Amino acid sequence: MQKKYSIRAIIKFIFLFGFICYSCKDNQSKRNKSEEEVISPRISENFRVLDGNRYLDFKLPDTIALKDSIKGYIVYKSKFDTIKKTSKTTHFVNLYFANTDKLSKDFSEFQTKKIDTFARIHDSLFIIYGIKFNKRGNHSLEGYIKDYLYEEVSTDSVRFRTIEDHILYEIYVK
Repeated sequence: MQKKYSIRAIIKFIFLFGFICYSCKDNQSKRNKSEEEVISPRISENFRVLDGNRYLDFKLPDTIALKDSIKGYIVYKSKFDTIKKTSKTTHFVNLYFANTDKLSKDFSEFQTKKIDTFARIHDSLFIIYGIKFNKRGNHSLEGYIKDYLYEEVSTDSVRFRTIEDHILYEIYVK
């Protein structure tokens, strides 16, 4: 006995099959996008990584009032975080910020400016606070994230490694 399928049943089957295929493709692209967002920073007009590591995320204001201070944070994921730490390993990260009109060529030149220093807490978080401006208008905060790892190899030998990231944060003071 031969079964006959109606045109309506065939159209329903094709529609259902197409819908399932489209849904799976859409979920896959969303999954890939969320994975990319985790490993790359939110790039915006007011916060840029000039060179170095791209494992940054932030929540900083783009505008503040005169005499107010910046309140926010930067999340920094270090390549050194994946290294198994022992009692002979020391790892710390500092963020240096300076109000600037001109970008520095390197960290040595940057150190000649008046710098605010922040230490990383909770393994990946820099709390930014206390930076105030006395003039209205656009301001640029140049920064460096210096990531240090000391490993005691033997009683008379220490391995020292660093990662350096150069960042620029622009803010408007109204």
